[in-house]
Amino acid sequence: VYHCLNTVRSGYEVKVNVEGADVFMQIDTGAAVTIVPESVAKTVFPHVKCEPSRVNLKTYTGERIPVKGQCDVSVTYENQTLKLPVIVVDNQGKKLPLLMGRNWLERLRLDWKSVMSLEHVTDSHRIEALRNKFPTVFSNQSSVTNNYQAKIVLKQDCTPVFCKARPVPYALRDKVGEELDRLEKSGVLRRVSHSEWATPVVVIHKKDGSLRLCGDYKVTINPVLKTDHYPLPRPEDLYTAIAGGKVFCVLDLSAAYQQVPLAAESKPLLTINTHMGLFQFQRLPFGVASAPAIFQSFMDEVLKGIPHVGCYIDDVIVSGKDTQDCQKTLECVLRRLRDYNVTLKTDKCRFFQSSVTYLGHTVSADGIYPTEAMTKAITEAPEPTCVTELKAYLGMLNFYAKFLKNVSCVAEPLYRLLKKGEKWSWTRKCSEAFAATKQLLVNSQVLTFYDVDKPIALLCDASSYGIGAVIFHVTPEGEERPVAFASRTLTSAEKNYAQCEREALALMFGLKKFHRYLYGREFTLYTDHQPLLGILGHDKPVPTLAAARMQRWAMILAAYRYKLKYRKGKDVEVADALSRLPRPMTTADDPAECLLLFDSTPLTAEDVARATKRDLTLSRVANYVLNGWPAQSSEELKPYHVRRDELSFEQNCVTWGSRVIVPEKLQSQVLALLHEDHPGASRMKMLARSFVWWPGLDLEIESYVRQCRVCQSVQNAAPPVPLQPWSYPTKPWQRVHVDFAAKEGHVFLVLVDAFSKWIEVWSMSSTTTGKTLDKLRSVFAAYGLPEVLVSDNGPQFVSDEFSEFMRVNGIKHVKTPPYHAASNGAAERLVQTTKKTLLKQLLDEKQSGKKHSLLERLDSFLLSYRNTPNSTTGRTPAELFLKRQPRVKLSLLKPDFVKAMQNKQQHLKEQSDASRGANRSFVVGDTVLVKTVRGELVSWEEGVVTQVVSPVTYLVKVAQVVRFTHADHIRDRLASPTSLTAPPTPEEPTLPDVPVPRETQPRVPQVASAAMPADSQADSQQATRTRQQPLPPPSSTSAPVTTPEPCTEAPTSRRSTRVRRPPDRYKPEDFRS
Repeated sequence: VYHCLNTVRSGYEVKVNVEGADVFMQIDTGAAVTIVPESVAKTVFPHVKCEPSRVNLKTYTGERIPVKGQCDVSVTYENQTLKLPVIVVDNQGKKLPLLMGRNWLERLRLDWKSVMSLEHVTDSHRIEALRNKFPTVFSNQSSVTNNYQAKIVLKQDCTPVFCKARPVPYALRDKVGEELDRLEKSGVLRRVSHSEWATPVVVIHKKDGSLRLCGDYKVTINPVLKTDHYPLPRPEDLYTAIAGGKVFCVLDLSAAYQQVPLAAESKPLLTINTHMGLFQFQRLPFGVASAPAIFQSFMDEVLKGIPHVGCYIDDVIVSGKDTQDCQKTLECVLRRLRDYNVTLKTDKCRFFQSSVTYLGHTVSADGIYPTEAMTKAITEAPEPTCVTELKAYLGMLNFYAKFLKNVSCVAEPLYRLLKKGEKWSWTRKCSEAFAATKQLLVNSQVLTFYDVDKPIALLCDASSYGIGAVIFHVTPEGEERPVAFASRTLTSAEKNYAQCEREALALMFGLKKFHRYLYGREFTLYTDHQPLLGILGHDKPVPTLAAARMQRWAMILAAYRYKLKYRKGKDVEVADALSRLPRPMTTADDPAECLLLFDSTPLTAEDVARATKRDLTLSRVANYVLNGWPAQSSEELKPYHVRRDELSFEQNCVTWGSRVIVPEKLQSQVLALLHEDHPGASRMKMLARSFVWWPGLDLEIESYVRQCRVCQSVQNAAPPVPLQPWSYPTKPWQRVHVDFAAKEGHVFLVLVDAFSKWIEVWSMSSTTTGKTLDKLRSVFAAYGLPEVLVSDNGPQFVSDEFSEFMRVNGIKHVKTPPYHAASNGAAERLVQTTKKTLLKQLLDEKQSGKKHSLLERLDSFLLSYRNTPNSTTGRTPAELFLKRQPRVKLSLLKPDFVKAMQNKQQHLKEQSDASRGANRSFVVGDTVLVKTVRGELVSWEEGVVTQVVSPVTYLVKVAQVVRFTHADHIRDRLASPTSLTAPPTPEEPTLPDVPVPRETQPRVPQVASAAMPADSQADSQQATRTRQQPLPPPSSTSAPVTTPEPCTEAPTSRRSTRVRRPPDRYKPEDFRS
């Protein structure tokens, strides 16, 4: 290669078409071969497979050019198409030209006059000058625009939607993380800690192997988005703006949307949720429904006021009367783009062309007319080879018959082949009729011009070998007028797609073909494959378990404002005909979506493919995937039937999403590979879900791990069984627990009562059975024999001597299982408590400097523990065990309530006695005056004291009636007159006199008093007189009083039927538990 790679001058260039794309190549007569940089090859002909090459290339200066490979490409120049070889070189990040060497120059008949013309060279210099003048615009790097921010507006009262992050296959996690880091460093994303809105992310594979991260906004903001109704320009308006032009330039923006920053209030709405956390878009992302209108308004603001310029979203066209006029206008456009910091994608721009393709039409000095691509699907359709293909074609003719003049007569030879019993014979007349009908279909009476104001729809269909699409307007009368047709054959890889994927491929083919007509506006998408509505529907989230290509297509569809509708097969005649008579062409194969899964394992995709072919079940599944599933399937195929819309056929292997379905023969080997590093069942399942699947895989993984001896030998302890607590005892000392504890070189025997939590601890000089039994005999002598004793399996407790002691004393001995301390939890817990307390006491002594012996510390602990409420019982062990609360040092803090009450009573007595008279007392036989109340009259009657009941109460005989009277109602006869009249005292009523029958002996309550001697009480009992009705006893402990001899006469009782009941007084023992 003799071309100087570092030259500034562009050299002589020639425009050729390589694999359907126009490119400029520099002529290099010193180069023996034609070379193309790898970056250009991936863009222009990525579907062409490169073969290894032994060619060594060097520059004129001797520098080596690394060769990536060579391939044959289709080259078109001046109505001649050839298959020519090309060498693909590694440009190593440098910008290298496309060099046309002698091997091409010898085959192509170049128009040297055009190539060597001064005008052509001048155009190259003009472009180079523009690049030098506007370097930021031609930087090919995405930037952030100035003076404009995109605002996302939602409908009122909408509720935020927060979707959790979708799982990312482990094989892609590192790449996804790298892409997130790249976007964060470039300023497209910003990490946030929380958000009300969160959109799941879908990972899309690019053809070059890189990843694109897209938000699935169909399930979050798109349904509640207030769509920006900014009008998209009409094609007629754009064509009017550039009318009269003879030289044209077409500009394409680099990552158009992501150049527009978002307003601060819009950023939280576009937060995406990933396995690495939440990220907030800082620029307008792909997939937001209002993005086209937002970007259109931005570009209109950028380019307003510049004549002879049209813009449809991110496609800009510039026209001029000549090259100088076009350059002048182009510089104005580039200046505006620089002011707004907008960059171009240089390799997709076209400068100073006499004709360009814009919005599906060819624009030139001769005018604007539809491109041949719009009708190539019809004009290049091959002749039918069978009745099925002919029926499909004639179905399309019938659909447009109303627009076709004399179509029945022209197509008569074709209809004749459909007659029953007619042998298939394609004659010259059939060929002529076929060609004539194709011309009728592409004439102006059938096709209509694209109109942005009319409803538009896209109808797509797929056959086993081709796909077709037709875009059409719907007139007010309901007629479907086609705007353009498209079709092509399927590649060998695409023919292996599942039927569902072929139908989806037809949709994507139509969208890509008619993108300029559909993007940014609402349209209807028709298919005759109903399952697609649940996968690619406008209101459905991106399918996470479908094949990777289906996820990629769903993400592309998310950028369009469409409604996917189902149309029966009989109503898709046009698309059906196009798919059955596709143009004889090939397209790029999709990159391998999977089956790189076993590259690092002994198993390969070829092994899986061979085993799949021999597997009876999977071979049937593969057949159904390719040719369609029946309405019902057998039990064996049910696991596959329920996933039928998510299954694919890749490289002769059946796949479910990105997972390979492993034939039964290889399943054991795959399980061994998954368990190679002995992961647990959960990790093994997670690993398998990134690579493989078959029915019952999870259960087989669990069984495989359980049967792995290596895993079981190092397995963690089994989960504990449900807790079986000891039954709570009904009384103290019913069940006791014993255990030994060692601390500070000492051994302690710990015993705890299960009912009261009473604890006994002994310091043991020896732990033999004899010493142990000595302590137990001592405590049993003090508190009695328990019913049950619980211990562990220590040698002291399992000896014959200990067992005999238990038997003789009738104690049931319960031993806990070995190495299971929880079974003797009561003792074990107290062992720990004892150890910790003794340690705390020791540390406290070290800090305070006070020294105490071990026994002193132990006794202090026992006193404290026994008198501290237990968290289980809520009461102290001493209270439950001893039925009393022992006195401790803290008891001194509590007031003495009994003594305080006695002091209070004495104080009240002294206060009351101060206002009363002197203490009066009477003896038996004293003549006194007794207060008598009759109605409102109060009188004092004479009586004789017959008995002293208490220091203040007496039995007095008044008029043959014995009355029980308080000292306040008695006066000395010598101190007052016989009868006094005074108003009654309501607050101190007295009991009326009740006559006592002779045969009745009343019982008078005996009130004991500390101030009354016992002999006085005895004397008073002998002086008791008869009374008809005794008063209720003041207490249950009063002794009966002997009444005196009854009198011979007794007055009639005034209340003989009255029943007196003792009051229900407060008794503390009634409230004790």
